[in-house]
Parts: sequence; C-alpha cells; structure tokens
Amino acid sequence: MRTYEDRAGRADVVIRLAPPTWLRVARIVRRDGLRSDLLWWTVRYDRAFGDADRRVLRETRGATIEIRSNKALKRLLAVGIPDV
Repeated sequence: MRTYEDRAGRADVVIRLAPPTWLRVARIVRRDGLRSDLLWWTVRYDRAFGDADRRVLRETRGATIEIRSNKALKRLLAVGIPDV
C-alpha cells in the first residue's frame, strides 16, 4: 500500500475505476474462465482494501474521480479531465 499512497499523494487527479463486484466477476470469467484465485481476490478486494483506498484518496492533494460504470467512463472521456 505504501507505493499507492506515494503515487496518489503526488497525483493531480486520481481516476479510480470501481465497477460493482458482479461486473468485475463477470469480466474475469469471460476473460480468464473460472480461475478461483482471481475470483477470490475480486470478491474480497473491497473488504480487504476498500477502507484503506478511500482513506488514501481522501488525503491526496489532487482531485479524485470515481468511475463505477461504462456510462460514467464515457461521460468523463467526452468532457475530459478537469483542470485542478
């Protein structure tokens, strides 16, 4: 987590891709099949690291943009990243 904190701390903008767990699981199954190691980490990621991720992002000097859907990503790409 230390390098994540270092990089986030230096960033002007952090774009956090956070699709729902069910979508992440579906994408992994489609891409890699039923790999239990990938599925296990995907399902557990938010519980294991979610609070720490949110804390680091709250403490960064730059802006944080959280993308939870394809629609939100397309909207961001259409308008561009805001100046900070």
